[in-house]
Amino acid sequence: MMAGLRARSMMRVAAMAPSLLLLLMAVAVAPMGVQAQAQTLMAVEHVGLPSEQPARYSNAFDEASLLQKILDIEARACQEACLAMGECKAMFHYRLTSGSTRCHLLSKTGSPAATGLVSTSAVKIPQNQVSLRCNSFNDLNKACVSGCAVGRCFFSTCIVNSNSRPLVDGTTCANGDNDGVCSQAVDWSAAPSLIGYSVTASGSNAENEHLRFSTAFDATKILAKLTGVASFEACTKACDADPDCAGVFAWEHSSDLLGLECRLLSDTGTLIPTSTTSFSLSKAATSRFDLHYIGTGANEATSRRFSTAFDAAHVLSKFNDATAEDCARACVADPACAGFVQVDFGSTLQCRTLDDLGVDGGVPTTTLSLSYALST
Repeated sequence: MMAGLRARSMMRVAAMAPSLLLLLMAVAVAPMGVQAQAQTLMAVEHVGLPSEQPARYSNAFDEASLLQKILDIEARACQEACLAMGECKAMFHYRLTSGSTRCHLLSKTGSPAATGLVSTSAVKIPQNQVSLRCNSFNDLNKACVSGCAVGRCFFSTCIVNSNSRPLVDGTTCANGDNDGVCSQAVDWSAAPSLIGYSVTASGSNAENEHLRFSTAFDATKILAKLTGVASFEACTKACDADPDCAGVFAWEHSSDLLGLECRLLSDTGTLIPTSTTSFSLSKAATSRFDLHYIGTGANEATSRRFSTAFDAAHVLSKFNDATAEDCARACVADPACAGFVQVDFGSTLQCRTLDDLGVDGGVPTTTLSLSYALST
């Protein structure tokens, strides 16, 4: 971020809806045999922290691409502002350590770039049209599961005039009063992308080694069992709510069930061979840390960092091309580490682990950085 960055116009908008990490607007679907109305959509392309590979648009802070900067606005309202502006091609939304937010409406996205911010980058997909001519359940399946544009697919509302029945790819369309919403069975064919978690192993659904956590069926390590869960996200949210949870074993207990069973584990153990259809999900090391300060890269009162971030006497280690997860793992591995700072120098993300976090309240900074303290 450049201190001299100024948007062409600024406005303050009250928060309109809860923040969303996945901003998916449903494709409008007309009755069978009728072409749907054209509708503009937005889809998330990049997520910042706490994902393992935090990214943003390279033009997020490019003055030439910045159409408008909106203060104190939630992600849904930021999306709606972009949809309402014809020139807007994408939005970049991020949160400051103070809790306030910023929304940047962009005319160009640029390329993917690493970031140290808690952020969401979403692109506008204009004039998406879906033609529905549902003369068979195969056609219904294609229409109901997704409307595709520019290689991105979205779940759709479907209108049906028959009883609910399974569709050809395992998706079911539950209907009532002649309309319903498509709900997809758990997809075991591709490893899920989950914020704050990494897929450590896959079972019989993997092409190569079939592995799982060794503690998946160890009663002494199982904190809880959840059955009939609709998504992997539901499993990880349950794990997030338990500070003792180190990971999740999600598996297909029965192929007759729509959903999955997940086991919350206090210890993930090692990896062992398995015949189960499953994913073994490790909770990110960053979950053991609290984000204390965000350096916004601008000369703002809220831009702060640990006072010892650049004090050689307190820097235990420093290394480049580091994600927040890399930093967290390095800190956890060193008993002397009290926290770390991840600094975005533009050309690289640098991690600095610290044995002392300095003065309370931190210090002002113009660096783009994140200061994490080990949770107590």
